[in-house]
Amino acid sequence: MRKNDKLRISYDGSRYFGWEHQPDKDTIQGKIENVLARMCGLELSGHDFMEPDCPIEVIGAGRTDAGVHARAMVASVFLDTELTCDEIRDYMNRYLPDDIAILDVHEASDRFHARYNAVGKTYRYTLCDSPVRPVFNRKYYTYLDTPID
Repeated sequence: MRKNDKLRISYDGSRYFGWEHQPDKDTIQGKIENVLARMCGLELSGHDFMEPDCPIEVIGAGRTDAGVHARAMVASVFLDTELTCDEIRDYMNRYLPDDIAILDVHEASDRFHARYNAVGKTYRYTLCDSPVRPVFNRKYYTYLDTPID
C-alpha cells in the first residue's frame, strides 16, 4: 500500500556534505533513502537515488549545507509498505547512523509536500565569546576570538 509519510528528523551534520544528494559523498538525504530502500525491499545496487525515476525520494522542507545540524527537519516520502508509522520510525532508527534520528513518522495526505507546505523555518546561530573555548559543545558553537561589541 503506497502512502505519503511525513518524517521529522534530527541530525548532527558534522560529518555530512549537507542534506541533498551529491555524487560519492555522504549526505543526510542519501543515508535516509538507503535505509528506506532496504526497508521496502528494493535492490540498493540497482537504483541511482539521483535519478528522477527512483522509487524512494525523500523531500526535505529545505536544504542544509555541509556541517549544518537540524533539530526537527520535516521531510515527506511516498512509501510502499505495510509497516505502521511507529514501525517505520523504529526500523529507520535501528539502521541509520547514530548522528541521524527519526523523531516521528505520520501519515500525511497525498498532497502534502514538505518543501511546498512548509510554513516557516527557524535558524539558530550559536556564538561563544568566552575567554575559554567550549570543550564538550565545540561542534555546536562558533567561537569568537574577540568579545562581542
